[in-house]
Amino acid sequence: MKYIITALIAILVILIFSFILTATINKGKSFKENLKITFMFSLVMLPIILLLPVSLFATFKASTVMLSLDVSNYQIFLLSIIGLFIIFICDFVSKQLITTIGTNMLSKKYSNEDLSEAQMMEIISKKQANIKIWNVVIIFLASLLLYMISMVVISIEFTGLFLVIISIINILNYQLFFRSSYKTAS
Repeated sequence: MKYIITALIAILVILIFSFILTATINKGKSFKENLKITFMFSLVMLPIILLLPVSLFATFKASTVMLSLDVSNYQIFLLSIIGLFIIFICDFVSKQLITTIGTNMLSKKYSNEDLSEAQMMEIISKKQANIKIWNVVIIFLASLLLYMISMVVISIEFTGLFLVIISIINILNYQLFFRSSYKTAS
């Protein structure tokens, strides 16, 4: 029963977060319109939201067995649910960092040049491979930190190797579920 309650709470939090995000983006729309958009978004995302923790649970469980860690199934289940949020947080953080740092670097490098929009787009497209690699690195490091904090909070026995393994699993699931056309080179 505690598994069902935990899963329902996670789904409710996701729906509330989706509604808040939708309402923030669409400030001019009514409550009813924002609710409708959230519902449509949820229909599209629900299969992924349900499948991702299942994938994380299976791979986390296999990792704990291989590393002989004493972790209960419920702790792994909680970590899998938290992993869903970690993936979204890491994606957001990496995009914000890359956008901020990338914009600053490019503006400093090309500040004295009068570039057309086409030239700017060409420069950015040439940098895509580096951007994608940095995206993966940032997601990995953020995953390490967030999983370590999560495991301390829910009292899960862990090792550095386990942290690295689940962070890699996190990146692979991110690629599989959200960036299936992701390439590290142009």
